[in-house]
Amino acid sequence: MNRDKAYTLYTTAEECNEVSQNIMKVLRFGLDTVYPTNGKESNRDKLEEEMGQLMFCLNHLIDDLELSEDNIMEAYNQKANTWLKWKAYYVN
Repeated sequence: MNRDKAYTLYTTAEECNEVSQNIMKVLRFGLDTVYPTNGKESNRDKLEEEMGQLMFCLNHLIDDLELSEDNIMEAYNQKANTWLKWKAYYVN
């Protein structure tokens, strides 16, 4: 694998982890809690920032690895179809 593709994979994995970390902070401290370090940025702000960066990386991952957008959308639609089914186990 060339270094360009490897960089895309590394960066995407890192952004996935950062989104996960921010989701955990939202669950632990709340969506609108402000970071004590700067007093300006909320968990919502940080999650939005990290999600935007992840979306950028995911788009590059599709292009750089020549992934099938049809297969990705099929999986997306399958998840959409099972979302409410599995959500019911959590909510109830």
